[in-house]
Amino acid sequence: MSQKFNLKDTVREYFKWKVEHNPNRYIRDEIIPCERKYFESIPAGSKVLDVCCGGGRTAVFLAKKEYEVVGLDFVEEMCRKASENAREKYVKAEFVIGDATELPFKDQSFDYAICVGNSLNNLTSSLEIKLVLLEMARVLKEDGGIFTVTQDKFSPIRFIREMHRFVGILPKRVWRIMTGGSCDGLHFGEGFYGSDNRHSIKGFVHNTSKYELKRYMQTTGLDFQIQNKKEYMREKGFSSKFSPSHIITGHKKGRAGRD
Repeated sequence: MSQKFNLKDTVREYFKWKVEHNPNRYIRDEIIPCERKYFESIPAGSKVLDVCCGGGRTAVFLAKKEYEVVGLDFVEEMCRKASENAREKYVKAEFVIGDATELPFKDQSFDYAICVGNSLNNLTSSLEIKLVLLEMARVLKEDGGIFTVTQDKFSPIRFIREMHRFVGILPKRVWRIMTGGSCDGLHFGEGFYGSDNRHSIKGFVHNTSKYELKRYMQTTGLDFQIQNKKEYMREKGFSSKFSPSHIITGHKKGRAGRD
């Protein structure tokens, strides 16, 4: 079994533990302003794929708006919680257990594909992030759109935090390299984060940069924009340039839009 597969299992076990020990976290209906802004642009009756749907927060919100919603997550317990959430809110949504890097759907199956809640940052590598974006683009119908939110490891506040953490783990990283061990969690912008349980199950985060995201989106063939969250919301002022979050919006051209 490869180390990367073990890391993915670690992420799965962490979210399995979270939904079992903190279930109320996954039944809240909060939709943040940037999500609401994009969702309001989705035409009525559209078929929407919620990638890495978790406990169904976004899928249930969209189902309430009478969109045709399919949520996907690779944690079985998350899909079960999402289904319970939908039933309790009296809305119709389908939830599928699956890997976001290999979506179990045919080409051009959805009008829109979203991945929110910083789910991209819980993937285990840059390659996985690229694959998920490619898969989201693949399943889009012509004139369809994607929307995702992710964290920028080079935003000023996060950069300072990451540098402080990276300097602290540098000796461990050097030792792992010298002894041929795995450096998972020891790269700049990624790492494990703790849980409050006695078994020390850890979550994992892999932050990216705007430059990386641009390269990944260029491979999708979509027209796209990458903006920080405050720019997307058209907030003005000095602080608007320093949001730690990036919003990615993409559009698949229809036949009329092709050369």
